[in-house]
Amino acid sequence: MPILVSLIKRQRDFLAAAVTHMLGQGIRQFVVLGSGLPTAGHVHSIAHRRSIPATTVYVDSDTSTVEQAEIILAGNQRTTVLRGDFMEPETVLASLDRRTAVDRNEPTGLFLIGALDTLPAPRRPHRLIAAYRNGFSRTCHLAGTLLAAPPNSDVSADVGTAAKILGDIGSTLIVRPRGTLHVWLSKIRPRGTAVDTGFAVSELPPAEGTAGQLTFDHALMRFS
Repeated sequence: MPILVSLIKRQRDFLAAAVTHMLGQGIRQFVVLGSGLPTAGHVHSIAHRRSIPATTVYVDSDTSTVEQAEIILAGNQRTTVLRGDFMEPETVLASLDRRTAVDRNEPTGLFLIGALDTLPAPRRPHRLIAAYRNGFSRTCHLAGTLLAAPPNSDVSADVGTAAKILGDIGSTLIVRPRGTLHVWLSKIRPRGTAVDTGFAVSELPPAEGTAGQLTFDHALMRFS
C-alpha cells in the first residue's frame, strides 16, 4: 500500500507541476478529461492558491461522480462539471461550446491524468488525443500520464489495489509497456514539443520503479 500511495503522490505532484507551468505560460482555461472527483489539490484549486482567475472544466462519464463533483464545486463560478465520455471527443467538444465558458480559440491546458489507463486496447489512442488537440485553434498544452511497467512484469495485484484507491472499480485499468505514452504522442501531427526538462517524447527516462515495477509514463507537451 505505501508503494501505491507514493505512486499516486508522484502523479499528483506531476499534475501540480503541469498546472503551475501552464499558468506561467499565460493559460487561463483548463479541461480535465476523465477527471474523477475534483478534490483538494486538483487543477482549479492550484490556480486559486496562486490567486489566478482561471476557468476549469472537469469531464467524467460517471453520473454519481459528476453529481458529487457538482456538490464539491457548488458556488465556484469559474468551474464547471460535464458528464461526458472522453473517448467521444466530438461530443465533449460540442458540450464545451454549449455549456461552458471555454473559448476554443484561446490557449488551453488539457489534462489526461490517469484517464488513458482505461482506454480499451483496440482503440487508436494517438487519434483520440489528436482529436482533442485539433479541437483548439490556438496553442494548447497537454499533460498526460499512463500506468506502465517493464515487459513480462506481474503487476496484477498492484493494479487491482490501485483501481480501488483511485475509485475505478467500474473500469478496467490497463498497464502498458514503459514508453507507450511517448510513442502515442510522437504520432500526433503537427508534432508537439516537450516543455520541461525530462519530458522527452523519444527518450524519457523511466520513472522510479516500485516494488511491483508498476510506475507511470508522464508527459507535458506544447502543441502549436
